[in-house]
Amino acid sequence: MNIQSRVTSRSRPRIELLPMIDVTLFLLIFFMLFTTFKTNETGLQVDLPRAATGTQAPTNLTVTITKSGAIYLEDRLVTLANLRGEAEQVAAQNPDATVTIRGDSESYWEHAVGVMDTARQAGLSRFAFGTQPTAP
Repeated sequence: MNIQSRVTSRSRPRIELLPMIDVTLFLLIFFMLFTTFKTNETGLQVDLPRAATGTQAPTNLTVTITKSGAIYLEDRLVTLANLRGEAEQVAAQNPDATVTIRGDSESYWEHAVGVMDTARQAGLSRFAFGTQPTAP
């Protein structure tokens, strides 16, 4: 009688490196691309007027006026009454606070004047206008 012993040889699991390298490289490129996109500082798309002499100014309150005349305080849609309440809170903490108005180049001045008037009623009197550099 011939007894054959079964020798089971288990092979060690093999980790495929090429697919893992492909996935890692893809993730690396993905994060490099999507973290370097230039984003708008408030997330709202407005076409700012162009100015050759624009400078960076300190800001405490940023108001954005869209082409349609909608008023945003930071990223929130507000009315002039809401804006006045927020401006009063900022004025109570810092009376010399600067209000930066980022108005679309095609928006009406009436909206910017309304924002300035509301901020003045709240006690703020320093203003700056957001611009973008002129094309060379």
